[in-house]
Amino acid sequence: MRKLCYLVVEGPHDVEFSCRIIKSKTNLTRIRMVDELDEVLRSLVPDKFPHGGDLLKRVPVPVFFQSETSAVAVHAAGGDSKIANCIAGTLDIITADQFSAIGVVLDSDSDK
Repeated sequence: MRKLCYLVVEGPHDVEFSCRIIKSKTNLTRIRMVDELDEVLRSLVPDKFPHGGDLLKRVPVPVFFQSETSAVAVHAAGGDSKIANCIAGTLDIITADQFSAIGVVLDSDSDK
């Protein structure tokens, strides 16, 4: 059984930043095909289109990395104010005890 990790970030640029760190510091491979994805994490991939009935809305699919022993899902929440809801939505699908770690990466927004 793999150790599963869930990382929530604010937006697409934060996903790319996090992915570059994961690729440079681990032996995890980015998963492209859903059939290759850990069975538990597959439940995070929306299976209905259009998402929320909106034909123009981007489908909120996390980026996945995994090896034989570990898997990481990196999920863009759509802004810092949506992070808590994003985590809650995921924990409605996958219980917290199935994850070895849950993390949040915030960027350094500034009003100045």
